Amino acid sequence: MFRLLLAALTFALFAPVPVLTPISSDTVADLAPARRVAWEAPQPDESAIPSGWFTLSPDGTTLIAGRGVAGATLWDTVTGQFISAYGLNLDTDPTAPPNLIDADFSPDSAVVAALHGAPFPDWPYGVFITEVATGEQDSLRIPGEFGYPFRVWFDSTEPDRYLWLEFQPDLFDPNIGARQTVRFDLTGADEPLALPSGPENDTDSIVRIGRIPAPLAITAAEDGSVRLWNLETNSITAEITLPVAPTFGRVNQTEGVHFVWRDAASDSLYLLDFTTGENTFISALDGEYIQALFISPLADVVLAVHRGDTPSVGAWLVETGEYLELGNYWDACTRVPDSVALSADGTRLVIGCNAGYEVWEMPAVEE
Repeated sequence: MFRLLLAALTFALFAPVPVLTPISSDTVADLAPARRVAWEAPQPDESAIPSGWFTLSPDGTTLIAGRGVAGATLWDTVTGQFISAYGLNLDTDPTAPPNLIDADFSPDSAVVAALHGAPFPDWPYGVFITEVATGEQDSLRIPGEFGYPFRVWFDSTEPDRYLWLEFQPDLFDPNIGARQTVRFDLTGADEPLALPSGPENDTDSIVRIGRIPAPLAITAAEDGSVRLWNLETNSITAEITLPVAPTFGRVNQTEGVHFVWRDAASDSLYLLDFTTGENTFISALDGEYIQALFISPLADVVLAVHRGDTPSVGAWLVETGEYLELGNYWDACTRVPDSVALSADGTRLVIGCNAGYEVWEMPAVEE
């Protein structure tokens, strides 16, 4: 397994792709739809996609989408082409874990680790580690002693060796027992290393903010204190007290310092800097729900997808609070998007729904 990962982490996935302009306050107005891909695109007959849930690679070129009990599919977001699918040999191994629970790409986007399981206590859980370019795959069965995994990610310092999972002890009631994170050595040299899950065991917390990329995690207490966690060290790396407790937001995945957030009533939108403690008011929301928020790499733009009841894509300029309406996403989506993701470099936005996925891109840099 280690040889597969080490080789894949240094393997060039595809031919060179156009260099896109990153989103910034000067360029965000150019973000526009580039392609739409229906889930009915050519693929194996058994690989029907039940929803728009997906995970996007850091470079924004590949996504993985589940296909129910049949495994998962990989897609090239640059071309819109179906790459490959893998099954879990349910005919020959009826105990193979079917449903895709969570996934994470390696930092260089060459390898994807997909956590599979089922909503039954007696089913096993496993991680399937796939090299995107070749489809070569290894698997890691998850020992039942740790409980039920619900999150997976590559180690932030040694992604070619270690894989992390977060567990809850009771499958049906997350409030029973203490949750923990466990590091697995893909070479088999080290025994699993188990740590308490700081954010899940934070007794002061009233909410753990969802959609925060591991190893980061954010919790908020009733008094407005907000804690930034490192799951791999079970430590609080920053703590700020705000006037009200955030209940929804997104961290800047490029630098992990800025946090865009709203309160429970969606009264206002803010941008918090965990380093300086500065909390910048961006805009009044007047109760409008926003499905997805993102921060540009320079933390000078906040993107919003599906604001209120509108299938819109828009952006706030942080310095001025000005809102730019960029357009509506694919009208074939008959419900709020299941997943939305922004590439780490801030050049490609992907929106997934029941119909398929839509890619929004920045223009290519002129040579």
